[in-house]
Amino acid sequence: SLKVKNNVNNEIQNKVSDLEIKLNTEKRLFSQNIKKIINKILFVSVILLLILIFVAVWTSDKMTKRIEKLHDSLVQFQSGKVVKTIIDNSKDEIGILTKIFNKMRVRIKETQSKLIEKEKLSFQYKISTQLAHDIRSPLTALEMATTHVTDLNEQNRIIIKGAVQGIKDIANG
Repeated sequence: SLKVKNNVNNEIQNKVSDLEIKLNTEKRLFSQNIKKIINKILFVSVILLLILIFVAVWTSDKMTKRIEKLHDSLVQFQSGKVVKTIIDNSKDEIGILTKIFNKMRVRIKETQSKLIEKEKLSFQYKISTQLAHDIRSPLTALEMATTHVTDLNEQNRIIIKGAVQGIKDIANG
């Protein structure tokens, strides 16, 4: 019975030892699999981070170019240069600013054209007023002279007065 007991104990120890070996092997395989998964996750994370950085740089560059284009047009417009319409069909803030700039540019050009036209008309009015004055002054003197000249016959006086009145009518517009 002691022999059987020893045999059973030996068998149990062998089985426990086999189980420990299997357990250690499984632990090692499990640990290796976890390391592989962690490495794959790290690799995918690095790839995703690189893609994210690329997209951020690309988007930033695209936005910066649009802002620079708008800025350059504003500087040119401010200095009085002719600026073409900026085409930006996006609906973001830069697109909205660009559309507002284009409308403002057109309105300012229209206002500028109207102001130039008003200045031309004002100048023409001043010239015509001065011209009428310059014509009326000698005519008044001529009219007074014909009234006081006694050696002109009445018919010549009427002709001169008619001519003076005709010129006055032209000067008065």
